[in-house]
Amino acid sequence: MWKLFAFVLVLPALVACVPGDGESSNGTGTTSSSVIGDFSEDNFDEGPAVPADIDGQFFYFSYDDSSSTAARDLSIFALDNGSVPASYWGRPYEFLNAEVLDHFNEEQLGPFGVSIGAYVSEPGDIVLTEEQGQLFALGVNLTGPVISKEERKNVVLTLLLDISGSMQGSYAYETRSDLRSLLDVAKHGLQQLPLSLKEGDVVNLVTFGSYANVLSEGRTFDQDGWGQLITGINSDGSTDLNAGIKLAYEVANRTYNPEKANRVILLTDAYANQGEIDPAVISERTVINGLEGIYFAGVGIGSGFNEAFLNELTEAGKGVYSAMITPTDAERIFTDQFMRFIDTAVKDVKFKLEYPNSLKHVVSAAEEVSETESDVQSVDFSYNSQQFFYEVFLPAEDYSNAAEITLEIQYRDASNELVYKRLTKTLADLVVQGEEQIKSAAAVTTLAYLISGRASCDDVLASGLYADEVDQPLFMAYKTHIAHYCSL
Repeated sequence: MWKLFAFVLVLPALVACVPGDGESSNGTGTTSSSVIGDFSEDNFDEGPAVPADIDGQFFYFSYDDSSSTAARDLSIFALDNGSVPASYWGRPYEFLNAEVLDHFNEEQLGPFGVSIGAYVSEPGDIVLTEEQGQLFALGVNLTGPVISKEERKNVVLTLLLDISGSMQGSYAYETRSDLRSLLDVAKHGLQQLPLSLKEGDVVNLVTFGSYANVLSEGRTFDQDGWGQLITGINSDGSTDLNAGIKLAYEVANRTYNPEKANRVILLTDAYANQGEIDPAVISERTVINGLEGIYFAGVGIGSGFNEAFLNELTEAGKGVYSAMITPTDAERIFTDQFMRFIDTAVKDVKFKLEYPNSLKHVVSAAEEVSETESDVQSVDFSYNSQQFFYEVFLPAEDYSNAAEITLEIQYRDASNELVYKRLTKTLADLVVQGEEQIKSAAAVTTLAYLISGRASCDDVLASGLYADEVDQPLFMAYKTHIAHYCSL
């Protein structure tokens, strides 16, 4: 229980919300309302457990999870439609991946822009297990290199589109008159693709239902012809995803160009009912002749797609994955966010945080945390990407403001050499930086913890600093989401 209270009550000091008139909370966030999604609880990732015996020295961590934002997207969609999100969507690192926070004291650390700061609670505002005292909430805002469509390398893009019968299902409770099905939304997204491609890009299109078929191979992009091709696609049969992946990689291998980025992007509701899927088929192709190979990314269609399964495939393929729930999502994914599917900015990235013995690490919003480096996977960082790290510590009574925290980033440079960059700050330096952004991150992660059941509405709504006003739209938005959740 220490982990729950430590995390929950960081935000309460930061976020306070009350149900509106006529709203009620049962204190747990669970109700008889419907839960969007049809997944097994066995698929729920509890997130990293911070060992009780960490001695206050260092840990490695990753917030990557295939750079997914799906859990946040699905949860907010559920709340907006008056339903309780599925508990296994309460993954704080995916919530943080989805949001953009401003830099507050940006410094360059290798290819990354880094802001690092901290917020210290007032004594008595935050309850940690059975005792009260200060907590030290650390926030790190990290942005990678930015690149334009004109500057990026060309791409050989193989699109793998699910046209099975399940893709005829409705994409939402209310639909546009011209877009009613999951397949309609996927096709709407693909129609936006010309806005993100340029001369020299090559596009392949493979569909799969009962069978897999190649609709286009090795074509230089043609906007008019592309629109006609997408319009003519119709649903067909059951779902043989294995046949689709196999054929997509055959096409991708035939058109592979080592001078370009080579990507396979799957668009599906991820419910296969024919064939066996072997993630190794995907992972084996991420390296070709010692060079970057064909990465595999995914787009989950609708509010009930099998995101646990899609996450497994994209992690094997070193690619990102996103949720495409509405037509607006389809437009965003294939325009503003398309770069993250295409080009890798920094490879084999791993993060390490060193901290003084006077701090005890009690809560992490990361996907992976370990004192053993090999337990944390390295990640590839896409262009135009951002991550926010949120870590919480319990300080000893005699801690010194002169003590230091160091963020270390390791990655491979253009010559494939392993590089280490370090940024060290004293606690005194940190606590005057980024308070509003860190409180906003706390609001984001607390909603995830409420959804997962690792926090209770009673604790969040009754906690301190209720009157605190943070002039950040993200903070206010998540206060609203929390109040809405607790009213269901």
